[in-house]
Amino acid sequence: MKDILQKIQMLKVGALNRDYPIYAQYLNSQDGLLQTCNGKEFVQVEYELPFDGLVNIFVLENVLSKVEDLEDMEMYQDDDKIHIKCEAFKTTLNMLSRYDNSGKSRFPVLSFKKFKSYIVLTEELIETIGKAFDYIGNNIYQYVYIDHKSIIASDMYKAFMSPVELECKSPIGINKTIYPLLVPGTKLGVDSEDNIIVYYDENNYAIFSGLIPISEYPAESLSEFVASNRSELKLCNMLPVMSAIYKITAVLHNERLKIINFNHDGTGVMSVSTVSEMNGRSDYKVSISDDIGEFSMNIDLNHINKITSDYNMYYTAVRGEVYFNNGTDEIAVIGLA
Repeated sequence: MKDILQKIQMLKVGALNRDYPIYAQYLNSQDGLLQTCNGKEFVQVEYELPFDGLVNIFVLENVLSKVEDLEDMEMYQDDDKIHIKCEAFKTTLNMLSRYDNSGKSRFPVLSFKKFKSYIVLTEELIETIGKAFDYIGNNIYQYVYIDHKSIIASDMYKAFMSPVELECKSPIGINKTIYPLLVPGTKLGVDSEDNIIVYYDENNYAIFSGLIPISEYPAESLSEFVASNRSELKLCNMLPVMSAIYKITAVLHNERLKIINFNHDGTGVMSVSTVSEMNGRSDYKVSISDDIGEFSMNIDLNHINKITSDYNMYYTAVRGEVYFNNGTDEIAVIGLA
């Protein structure tokens, strides 16, 4: 039983630590399957526990985390109680009846039927999706968008796009709740009701319903935004820019808005600077290509602080926007006036 805490981590994706709906806090153990459901997310894993019924998953996890040796633990059911023992440690947990007074099941069990469209996840694909989450926002922008040709993420101020070649008949949108369940070889897709499905096998899967329809995602306009900013005017690699930002942002202590100015006077040296009315000013010089003309642009630090050193930075001359490319993935960021 040493891997039970790992299974509980997966199952918690389908649980909620609140009183309503009543089943949302509970783990359902039945017929060699463990299940959680909060009304929108349902997770099922094949795992045998020595009890049949409902127990608070958060309490169970907390108790099991206190057991020094899960392999040496004794767990058994006595009517509506679960007894857990290990050496000097002993706990008795109360169970919730699976059925209410009318005989109706308190716990809804959802069944996966059929994919409308799906992709098979690879390690590289999961890694790219993970990178895309650095660029998401709120509402419809909380999702990473996946279709047959690209992975896209945006918060309306910056956009990430990575080209892919997938057999994906319908676009898929996943949020941060879904992402931890993704492993290589898993099927990720959409069913006939537009629920998102993470499918391991017939006994191990997760169903996500009630999501914002991914058809509302502005994938085409975001693709056009990135394409409109593609540039051959390379400034430099991101490594010296990252170093500059690390040094100059000390003066932004307690500042809510963190603006970085990039200024070039045509000499091949770009000034990276920031100003705080309270704390002062800081500058750092970065060498860039000599054939870039004069420019000055302001960028919100929050829009570029996740861009890594494998990217190159490009000047676009489009409304003060800036473009980044690492040879595969692309990022476009809106500048400030």
